[in-house]
Amino acid sequence: MNIELEASIGASARVLLDELKSWTGKTDTSLILISLSVLLADDGPPDMWLDFKRTLLDFRSRQNARIFDLSLADRAALVQLTEYNMMRVVSNLRIDILRVIEQHMPDHFGQIDQSRLVRVVPLKTRLSNAIQFLEHYVTPQPTQVAKRKRRRLTEEDIFRVQDVGKQLGPISFARAFVRSQQVATIGSDHRPVVTGREYFVGMEDLKSHVFPDVEFRAACNRFNQLTVTLDRLLLSSFCEINPENQPCSINLNVETVFTRNFEIFLKARKNVLGGIAFEFRQADILQNFDEFVLARDLIQDRGGEVTVDAVFAETAGIVNLLRLGVSSAKILWRAGAEDMLRIRCEDMKYLQDCGTKFTLCRVDDQMAIDIGHEVGITSFQGFHVDRLLLPES
Repeated sequence: MNIELEASIGASARVLLDELKSWTGKTDTSLILISLSVLLADDGPPDMWLDFKRTLLDFRSRQNARIFDLSLADRAALVQLTEYNMMRVVSNLRIDILRVIEQHMPDHFGQIDQSRLVRVVPLKTRLSNAIQFLEHYVTPQPTQVAKRKRRRLTEEDIFRVQDVGKQLGPISFARAFVRSQQVATIGSDHRPVVTGREYFVGMEDLKSHVFPDVEFRAACNRFNQLTVTLDRLLLSSFCEINPENQPCSINLNVETVFTRNFEIFLKARKNVLGGIAFEFRQADILQNFDEFVLARDLIQDRGGEVTVDAVFAETAGIVNLLRLGVSSAKILWRAGAEDMLRIRCEDMKYLQDCGTKFTLCRVDDQMAIDIGHEVGITSFQGFHVDRLLLPES
């Protein structure tokens, strides 16, 4: 059976893109992006794709939606949503898709990022974002990449990364794979002032040079093991990427703090961590809470700061950041965050009054900055901030 043919239920991404470029539709229409590629590309069980199709057909019927085929794993829908029905419609769709995943891929259920599973893009305010997103699907890809069959991440791949790190050494590894992004304060005058820089391993560079045939999605715990290995390489390269000890942040797994590499990192800095903020993902903190408390105390005792990373706007204020004993948190900007940030405004104001500093990250448009200002955020990070920081021509 040709699964891709059987699963096709709508027009192509090209048709949708052309329509949006000349959009004259209703102002309450939203683009809903539905993605199973957060789990896998195209190697799921055949019955799963058919159940996925049935779920989308049922959604189309219930909501009078128009469905578009972006890829086998990614679909889009044009549907009328109001502030009164949006949360219910999106929630019901998420539940239906989660049921499909639980039935066919139960081992991956706990690894799902729901923020990417179903995303809402209101065309009234984010039409340009929708167009930019769809252009990715209609841009021709190199033939050799399109035909290459990708495989799952394995333990041998992690050993391969370790070997690459040994062969290159800290200096060459840093030059080849370590990237950075500036964080800036942007006030009412809209002039960005750089306050720090985050260092991280560029996963796209790593994939293209070390893992051209590997599919990271659906890697689950194996991917977490890979990130711990990358943490070790990043720590080993730190003196090369920040030789002048400028204020910066690095994103780590909680587990990494208890590795030999972190101990060596501490000794190299004479047990002083001033000027460095260590970012830990909120999900990682909650999963390894006891270990996080030990890691937090160790870092803070040596003058470092601790930041909670990857906080969804929906959970801002739900997880008690004050009890976590951290000085700052990074909130992810994504579709729908503008409404949730306003809803959580009072919770965030209370935390800010108590000394917690928020940074809005993954900022890709001016709306993020405007909404951030509404809820008292003046620290931002993302591609839009990068563009604002470019020298004027």
